[in-house]
Amino acid sequence: MRSAAILVAVMIAGGAARAETTQARFAAATALEAHGQFAAAADALERLGHELPNDSYAPDALFEAAVVAEERLSDPTRAHDLYEEVATRYPSSRLSRRARTRADFLARSLTTGAEPLREYDDILAGAATRSRSDSRARMEALLARWPTFALTDRALFWLGQRLAEERHWEEARARFV
Repeated sequence: MRSAAILVAVMIAGGAARAETTQARFAAATALEAHGQFAAAADALERLGHELPNDSYAPDALFEAAVVAEERLSDPTRAHDLYEEVATRYPSSRLSRRARTRADFLARSLTTGAEPLREYDDILAGAATRSRSDSRARMEALLARWPTFALTDRALFWLGQRLAEERHWEEARARFV
């Protein structure tokens, strides 16, 4: 009886130690992200999720790796695959619905390839630090280069908004139409 109690105590302690280790690994990976080491952070998070798929941190690690891949590394294909994995492998996770939404959006957005989506995201992300005319010119160039771009409607709406803000009413109306 006593040896069974000791075995249970050891198993509980081992589980607690693993949880602390997993938590420490997750914290270390997110610290890399906070310090701008995005590729290393995404790799560490993805590795954590794949090495310990049954751990409670696994869906969080994979989801955060997807966010970093999408928002910091401009890798929508990797992000899509990771979001898809979270939604499929962890359907009862608190992140499952958000992962499904992002995976579905990226799947539609990637139908015309990753390159125009990366360019589109870069234009939007840098619009605040770039001149309005440069941002508009880049968006126009994107649409000219990829006339079947999956997010053409969003790109045209964005252009219309920028032109309206600058009081170029006819050009704005043409983009909205």
